[in-house]
Amino acid sequence: MSKLIDFAAIKEIQRKSRQGEAGRLRKEFNRSYRALLDSSYEEIRDNVSGYISSTGESVTCAKGCAYCCEHFVSVPVSHAIVATDYLYASENAMSAFLRSYPAWLSAIEDNPAAKAVFDKLEEDTTLRAIVKQSSEELRSAYHHFAVPCPFLVSKRCSIYPVRPIACAAFFSLTSPEFCLAENEIPVVHFQSVPSPAKLKRMSELTNYRLWAHQESLPKLVYRLLTVGLPEVSREVDKLFNTPQQPGEDDPRP
Repeated sequence: MSKLIDFAAIKEIQRKSRQGEAGRLRKEFNRSYRALLDSSYEEIRDNVSGYISSTGESVTCAKGCAYCCEHFVSVPVSHAIVATDYLYASENAMSAFLRSYPAWLSAIEDNPAAKAVFDKLEEDTTLRAIVKQSSEELRSAYHHFAVPCPFLVSKRCSIYPVRPIACAAFFSLTSPEFCLAENEIPVVHFQSVPSPAKLKRMSELTNYRLWAHQESLPKLVYRLLTVGLPEVSREVDKLFNTPQQPGEDDPRP
């Protein structure tokens, strides 16, 4: 991806995102979503603690261990809005992401095999705005290309306080070296998710389309930064093929 990043345009999109009633609602949405997100992380930690206490297993993940950060991760648009606003508040994190994103995208698009797997994962995620469960084989195939997440900086997540639930919920119970993409030894993972009630509350904070529709985390955040939420929302409406009608406008993000 050779196109130069227009930082001035990104700043203008950021400025507009904070204007007027829409800006106020977006700020309120972020506050409510992050409160539920923090509560979800805590719930996940409690689930993991309960599991290892009852089984005698131990979590082997530690700081500096980033083998899982080469997986395909998708998020709802609503979560990507929160991640985008986190970048707005952290210029260092935003700059690091924008520097890393072109290399991440090129590593996928310049490798036909990797692109074919990535495209299939994206199709499963976004087709008709209905998320389908991708096969474990397909996700493992993508992991074997070992393309680091562009949010990874010195083996640390630059958006850790607002990381996807899928990332927060994923733990290894075997030696970290087993998580290497080229490793053939079976890896034992533990995965937890927040309660359905918690996820329902998160979904109700925003326009339902922006919760139902998911995309690859890096690509979605990059689009929110470079074209803005209104344009992304219009694209999502087209996927649902049911544009909002007069009188049903949802003022929330």
